Amino acid sequence: MNIEFHWSPQPSSDDQETVESEVSSILQDRDIKPCHPGAISVSLGISGPLDNKLQGSAKCQCGKMLMTFEGGSNASNLVITEFE
Repeated sequence: MNIEFHWSPQPSSDDQETVESEVSSILQDRDIKPCHPGAISVSLGISGPLDNKLQGSAKCQCGKMLMTFEGGSNASNLVITEFE
């Protein structure tokens, strides 16, 4: 599965690696498939007063939303919403 990650703002490299690994696993475990060929585009951001909240989404190349998620900045306690 080809996944492109886009961060805003850029987190520390440890957080980035942990989150990207977890999100990739979720996409593969749930067998999320884009409706068009190409990479799944995952937008990620860490926010909150203590930079401890992760929010993100996964989209097909056509822009169709496949999944949203939010949780701890280290990808803990993720709440995932899938779209058909």
